[in-house]
Amino acid sequence: MKKYTPLLGAASLSFTLSSCYMPPGAYYPPGGGTPPGGGITPPGGGIVPTPKKYEIDSYRITGIRIYQLPKRKSGSIPWDPSLGNTRNPDVFAVLKSNGRTIGTSVTRHDHSPRNSTYLTVNSSSMNFDRHRRVHVGLFDRDRSNSDEIGGYNITVPTPASRQTRAKKTVKYRNSNGDLYYVVDFSYTWVLR
Repeated sequence: MKKYTPLLGAASLSFTLSSCYMPPGAYYPPGGGTPPGGGITPPGGGIVPTPKKYEIDSYRITGIRIYQLPKRKSGSIPWDPSLGNTRNPDVFAVLKSNGRTIGTSVTRHDHSPRNSTYLTVNSSSMNFDRHRRVHVGLFDRDRSNSDEIGGYNITVPTPASRQTRAKKTVKYRNSNGDLYYVVDFSYTWVLR
């Protein structure tokens, strides 16, 4: 008869533990035979829970800070020629994403290249998709028709883990001048 030694017990325990390993998310029915990759199925079967991690659930666009807009509609025509000295545009934005349209607040003749203009966005939460694109259209509000200042498609930025805010800077030139603005995003994370 062989004598029990601590070394033999440790080797036996090591073999038993390694042969019962089940990857996270795996399910093995009772008496179901050999799991993938070999090993022994526990007598009562088993479900190994997948570890939870934080993921982005939804996002909101909270505002747009405008730094630069074209000075004129086209050629030498100012945005609001009939309003005396206040020829700056009454700027507002329309955001479109996944069939939804979101509007912003309107500034009243106060956009100036010297100061940035902040537009508050009336956005509800939208489901996050890392490939989602948002069309940002900037307009000059007029009594009859609103003139388009410019429009640009942006991809919703993916923030670092559990970061709740991000910004997307947009600089481009259209036919009547340069546009420069920053879009602010807010994120909700959930443990899944």
